[in-house]
Amino acid sequence: IFSTSQTHLVADVVGYYARPIGTALECYTTAPSTGAINLQVGTSNFYGTATAPACELGYEPYGTFCNMSSILADLNMVVSNVCRAFHSSSNTETVTATQRCCRVQGDRSEP
Repeated sequence: IFSTSQTHLVADVVGYYARPIGTALECYTTAPSTGAINLQVGTSNFYGTATAPACELGYEPYGTFCNMSSILADLNMVVSNVCRAFHSSSNTETVTATQRCCRVQGDRSEP
C-alpha cells in the first residue's frame, strides 16, 4: 500500500496461507474374506474365489493379498480385488483375500 498523504488503514484478514506440511502414510489391512474351493458344476475342476473387502472412505487400495489354506491349492489369478484359486482333487480348501488400504497423501479428511 502506497500513499502520499496521511492515511489510516484497516485490514480485515479472513484467511491466510500456511506452509504445506506432509502427512505420514497411514495404512491398514482389511479383515479377511474367505471363499470355499468347490467342484465346479459340469467339470472335474475345483475353483474358489474370495473378494477382498473395499477400503474405507478416504483410503485407496494399494494391493490385494491372497492366501490358500493348503500348499496344494494354486492361485489362479487376481483381478479387481478378487482372488481365484484352483485345486485338483479336493473341495475342502479355502481361499482368503485381504486388501491393503492407505490414506491418500496430504488428505486430512475424516472418513
